Parts: sequence; C-alpha cells; structure tokens
Amino acid sequence: MKMTVYIDLLILVNILVNYFLIKLTAVFSNSNINSKRIIISSFIGSLFSLIIIFDMPVIVSVLLKVFSVVFCSFISFGFTSKFIFVKRTMILLSVYMMFTGILQMLSEKTSYIYINNCSFYISINPIIFVAVVVVFYMIFTFAEIVFCQHPQNFIYDIVINTEFGNISATGFYDTGFNVKDIMHHRPVIMCSMDYLGTTGLYDIYSKTERFYSGDIDKEIIPLFYSDITGGGMLPAFKTNSVIIKKNKNANEVKNVLVAVSKKDFSNERQIIFGKDFYDRFGD
Repeated sequence: MKMTVYIDLLILVNILVNYFLIKLTAVFSNSNINSKRIIISSFIGSLFSLIIIFDMPVIVSVLLKVFSVVFCSFISFGFTSKFIFVKRTMILLSVYMMFTGILQMLSEKTSYIYINNCSFYISINPIIFVAVVVVFYMIFTFAEIVFCQHPQNFIYDIVINTEFGNISATGFYDTGFNVKDIMHHRPVIMCSMDYLGTTGLYDIYSKTERFYSGDIDKEIIPLFYSDITGGGMLPAFKTNSVIIKKNKNANEVKNVLVAVSKKDFSNERQIIFGKDFYDRFGD
C-alpha cells in the first residue's frame, strides 16, 4: 500500500502521541514529571519517526526504535538510579509496543494508518484529531487525579548536596517515619547504610559505620527515633540543601539532616522521609 506522507503532520501526530504515552508511563510508574521535559522528549521522539520514509533492515529499525525509547525515557525522567531508570524505560517500551500493536491491527482494517520501520503515520481529519487529543487529555488528567495525587503514590527524584559531594537518589513518603531532630527541629530524611556505601561518600560512610561501634565523630549527629519495635538513636549528617521534584517543580530545602539506618530498603527506596520534611516543600 502506498500513501503520501506529509512530514509536518507526521511530526505533529507523533509529538502528541509521544506526549500521551510518556504521561501514561508516568502514571504507571507513579513518577513526578516536568511538562517541559515531556514536550522536549516528545519532539525528539517524533524526529525518529522520520525513519518511516526510508528502506532499511528490520533489525536496524527495531534497534533505532528501542534507542529512541531509551533516549526519550532519559530526557523525560532523568537518571537517579539504575533500577528506577530501567523500570521506567521498560514501562515506556511496553506502552509503545502495546500502542504500536493496536495500530498494526487497525492498519489492516483501514487505509488511514501506515506503518513502516516501527513508525506510524495517521492520515486523519483535523477536527477529529483535535477531538481525540482533548478526550485523551481529559482521560490522563483524571488518571493523575485518581492515582497520583497522594504524596505516598509518588517516586520523588532527589539530589542531596553535601560538603563531601552530591547524591542522586529516589525517595518515598512514609507516613510511619518518625525520626526527629529534637534539639534544632531540622527536617530529616533517611537512607540505608548499604546505599550510602555506594554513593562515593566514603568519609561520611566510615564515620556513620563507626557510630554503630560506639565511636561518635563530631560530624555525626545522633538522632532519636521511635517505631513499633521501640526506639533508639541513628547517626545523621548535615547537608547544604536537598532538591526534590514535586508536582513537576524542583523544590530546594535547606539545612536537612540525613539519618543513616542499618536496615536495608527495597531497590526503589533509597531515601524515605515523613510529614515534617514533606511539609517543607509540599503544597
């Protein structure tokens, strides 16, 4: 089947489709995402759709498509940890494959959809196109309100700035978090010893490790905590600031303490925090 492909319509359709597929990925992965990053990623992803007009081996087109998805995932969500990046990328790739599969089935029943080199072109009436965009926007807005508004539902991208260096991590809101700075009432977040040991902050890691052996360094601050098993003390260190993404914006919180726990977190939970910290940047 031959079809006349209009480059401007090809790019426009792909920008909008990419936008909604990335938004859908954000809903499935419970991720905060900046609209500007989605738009940039959608535009770059749409440029890869130009391979539709070339003749190339199937394996080359598949590899180009996979590369475009990985690249768009990086632009959209950034990179905070290997596990989270791979998870988001696999979700995005699955969403793209599902959507392409649906289009493939529809293309066999209509002459308005053309697929080549894993890219698609839809010849559609502008009025219908606008109506479809509006409907999809309403659906995704509703999904975000229902599934992603509570702070516990989000994966937060966090950058911790310290005098020893910077740490990029993913964070979670935990309603049971009860580690407090009783003396100075500074906000507190917590990471695990295992994670701290992978950050490259070896000096502060060794000092927190010695804390558990009874050797308290002057740069380590003892913090009290309580939980269902009782309570105790945790070592903590000062930060210059903590930058955290919330509601598509980057918020900076000054003078935050990072408590270090010997308990291991899951692969997704590198940093946890409670209401005291959330109230410093939450709406």
